[in-house]
Amino acid sequence: MSIFSIFTNKPSGVFAGKVVAFTGTLQSGNHKMQRSEAQQIVKALGGDVVVGEYGKIRNANLLVLGTQSGNRTQSQKMDAARERGTVTITAEQFFAMIG
Repeated sequence: MSIFSIFTNKPSGVFAGKVVAFTGTLQSGNHKMQRSEAQQIVKALGGDVVVGEYGKIRNANLLVLGTQSGNRTQSQKMDAARERGTVTITAEQFFAMIG
């Protein structure tokens, strides 16, 4: 491997080139996951994550919708995603993607 391959290798994995944001509780059936764990998995699979207030999700191109807790921030994230055309998936779909 040459020194130049470090700069030309692109991330690989199901989330390669994606910026992912999460909202709600990540739960599907008996499967539940902390956001920090989900964020680590996204990074390990080639993606990047956005954390923080709803305005930052404007940088995301994928929003994982967990179980809605009814809080205002979650609704704002979903509204911002729809406004921008960000792809949204459910927690169940996220779990299927990561195997």
